[in-house]
Amino acid sequence: MDKIDIHNREANYLKAKDTLKNNEKIRIEDKRLILQFLEDCENGKTLRNRAKKKISYARCNRLLDMLKFFASNFSKSFLKINQ
Repeated sequence: MDKIDIHNREANYLKAKDTLKNNEKIRIEDKRLILQFLEDCENGKTLRNRAKKKISYARCNRLLDMLKFFASNFSKSFLKINQ
């Protein structure tokens, strides 16, 4: 029996992911890194050398919002940030 998504978390997450692709405030390389990270979260590639653990759509949406905030407010690219 499948779970029923009464809060439309999957649809909200996919919509937020599409808006990230069209966001012009965020650098292209940062968009690529964010989308790659989210894809890894969806596939369960979050832990090294451990069992796969998929991240829920609600958590992915929360991570996406935080990463969008940081990407739009930092003056540097994610690749250049050390700490």
